[in-house]
Amino acid sequence: MLMSDVFAIVFTILGFLLAFPALWLTLNALFPNAARRSEEQVREAPIRSFLVGAVSLTAIVFLVVLLAATQANFLKFIALLTGGGGAILAHLGVAGLVRHIGSRMPSSIDGASPWRAALRGAIALELSYLLPIAGWFLILPVSWLVGLGAATTAILRPAPALKAAPVSAPDSAAAMPVGSAG
Repeated sequence: MLMSDVFAIVFTILGFLLAFPALWLTLNALFPNAARRSEEQVREAPIRSFLVGAVSLTAIVFLVVLLAATQANFLKFIALLTGGGGAILAHLGVAGLVRHIGSRMPSSIDGASPWRAALRGAIALELSYLLPIAGWFLILPVSWLVGLGAATTAILRPAPALKAAPVSAPDSAAAMPVGSAG
């Protein structure tokens, strides 16, 4: 292996290490409700999130293989969109996962900058990805499956209904137009 090969591998890994927290923070900022609901799914039912993620991944892979095996270029393009959409969905769920991890590492500045908790969670999760064997073959795929399941459940489950504030009857004096004699 040449030195250039080593540099290519090292800088590719470093690029991913910089890109993942940025992606997770961006997804938290662009889709805060979905990321919050994914975080709730991870907190309340991590095993269910993992199992839903495994079933979802199986369905996505089956659909991508089925569509990519056709002769129609349009269906191959749909296969590409399906795979990319599944990856984005998984990362949206991981954005909720890093929010959950970060919330378990509180700091005094979280009130002023709530995104810092997600950043701490993202850094902790991605540093665990660097662990030889356990990080590569256990933590990384499990976190992505949990993320895919959490995001899938968060999107497919109906949002909890917001309770409406009670509306009081208007005052008869306040309801009269200005300048009219009552």
